[in-house]
Amino acid sequence: MSIKLILDPILDHLTGNTREMEVEGATIGECLNAAVSRFPSARPGFFQPGGELIDYLNVLLNGKSAFPDELNKKVKDGDEIRIVLIVGGG
Repeated sequence: MSIKLILDPILDHLTGNTREMEVEGATIGECLNAAVSRFPSARPGFFQPGGELIDYLNVLLNGKSAFPDELNKKVKDGDEIRIVLIVGGG
């Protein structure tokens, strides 16, 4: 099963400037872990120490927010996961 993972340009430093990659997994969490297996330095940029998703990231599955419980959301062959940085300000 092949899932496309796309990172926000501001996050590509976590993966050696790789913005798009094919990963495998049955859930978004498994797909992110597959990316971390390839790029171990990405772990602290994606996950909190307890394994939860970093709270300043938004995960889109096929263009729609995967919130809440993003990591357990099921994916299927051909899906696209996009990780974007949540920007705040006032």
